[in-house]
Amino acid sequence: MELMTLKPSLALKLNVSGYSPMHLALQANHVRMVRGFIAIDSSLVSIKGRGRSTPLHHVARIGDAELLFACASSVEDLTIKCETALHIACPSSLRTQWL
Repeated sequence: MELMTLKPSLALKLNVSGYSPMHLALQANHVRMVRGFIAIDSSLVSIKGRGRSTPLHHVARIGDAELLFACASSVEDLTIKCETALHIACPSSLRTQWL
């Protein structure tokens, strides 16, 4: 978090695997750090990482409702598979029943 305040541009960088610090914090279940990132710069929820997935796509995959609200601004973002967070949150068997 200290690094984020000293050099905010680092929060936008992707690592060699295609993930931002926000993606990595979510993957490691560091919820306090994610909230801290959002408090400092709410636009971090829109960073597109590997497969053009945003932090919201990851949150939809794990089903954390509280973080879903925090990342809601990227609700219409699509992955390279043209999936929104809703597509990821709902099992494919349910999606085909709705169609």
